[in-house]
Amino acid sequence: MKSKIALFALSIGILATGCATRESLFSVPVISMTENSMAANSSAKAIGPVTSQYCRGQDAITGQGETVGFVDEVVMRAQKEKDAKYIREAQVFRKGDCYLLEGTAAK
Repeated sequence: MKSKIALFALSIGILATGCATRESLFSVPVISMTENSMAANSSAKAIGPVTSQYCRGQDAITGQGETVGFVDEVVMRAQKEKDAKYIREAQVFRKGDCYLLEGTAAK
């Protein structure tokens, strides 16, 4: 009986840890929702580090109704937060129903 309780407790711990971890989706040198491209020889001036988050069900700033690009939304939020044209060294993660972006805001 004690081993079943221990196994159950271990299972709950593993599930709780799995729900709390974030999954890396991708990383890119530069990303933007407002600029189509960045010249290869251009170096956008860094503004500072930025982190943003968008969770399913939150009001969207990039889409209407049911049409929301989760990554689009998290990138746009990061750009608006820092009044940036680009996000450099962008890393995008998923954590449950939320999408997170970490990077460096740039103009």
